[in-house]
Amino acid sequence: MTAPSRKGIFDFFRLPRELRDLIYNELDTTTARVKVTRKWSTKLRGIAHDLPAPKMLQFSHRFSAEYRSIVQKKTTLVIEDHFGDFTRPEDISLELSRSVSAIQLVRLELYAAHSRLPVDCRGEDMDCCITGRDIALHKRWIPVLLARLSQLTSLTVDVHIPYQCGNAEMRSALVKHVSALTSLPGLEGIRVIVNPGVRYEDVARWDYTCPDKQRVITWERKVGEFLDVET
Repeated sequence: MTAPSRKGIFDFFRLPRELRDLIYNELDTTTARVKVTRKWSTKLRGIAHDLPAPKMLQFSHRFSAEYRSIVQKKTTLVIEDHFGDFTRPEDISLELSRSVSAIQLVRLELYAAHSRLPVDCRGEDMDCCITGRDIALHKRWIPVLLARLSQLTSLTVDVHIPYQCGNAEMRSALVKHVSALTSLPGLEGIRVIVNPGVRYEDVARWDYTCPDKQRVITWERKVGEFLDVET
């Protein structure tokens, strides 16, 4: 006769908390769109990555609480700019869903057009330099957004340009304007990216995840200067 099978119940919570946390970190998460604002419609698009997966919250209260506490440390709110050159807002009032107000990690995907007059730009909204104008307008709405993120610990900014800088003078002008973003609270790093996905006149078609994009300049707070990316 075959021996009867024996099944036991594994006591997950007998594992050390450090080991449980490693397991939580590898469990499923989810991604969801976030309503960033009412007034600007789709001009700003929000996506939250690595949110706690609903199915993982259906276990015991202890499991759900521990799992959520680990996953929330890596949940990232990504905000995409879809304004375009001539649709920048005058009204900077902004609303953010309460569901993401406690997110700690934020990444901004911003568009900056190329300047034809890079040398003497003052970086003002109505300046003849469109690069400086775009960065100045970003600096108007970004602090409004960040003020609604009370738990923010880390901010990264990707500045997407449609074409290569072309020459050293253009590169210097671009860095000068982008450097205005280094004063943002919680900023850890900036990446300047040449992205063919933002060359469309129809801003709704802009693709910040375009596989052909290329990082060309980076800035990290711990380094404190803009560096070219070697290809």
